[in-house]
Amino acid sequence: MPRGVARGASDGAGPATGLCEPSRDPDIAVLAVQGSLEFAAAEQALLALGARADDGDWPDALVIDLVHATRCHPVAAALIDAMIGRIEERGVPVVTVDRRERRLLASSAEFTAREDALAYCRGRR
Repeated sequence: MPRGVARGASDGAGPATGLCEPSRDPDIAVLAVQGSLEFAAAEQALLALGARADDGDWPDALVIDLVHATRCHPVAAALIDAMIGRIEERGVPVVTVDRRERRLLASSAEFTAREDALAYCRGRR
């Protein structure tokens, strides 16, 4: 069951939907985003992540899956990049997944497949 949900359309035509999904490794958080990532959707996605962090339950790593994201508004990217910086300052690596290698967000690494990103995160522990 997802830990949190960012509101939005699921068909990719409207605002982004973001889900904090469970991974096979409970110490690696996965945020999957689809659709157009706008400011409000970015804020909701970050709130979903922040709820876990506020409980002191920081993951060992964070994977942001952008495979189904159609675009990222510059303001949304700036907001998420700032949060990525804060998360990485706590020693938590943040990586992105994007088959098209668009570098939509500032992360420590970008992969074309989620499994590769998860393997990288497991190897950094």
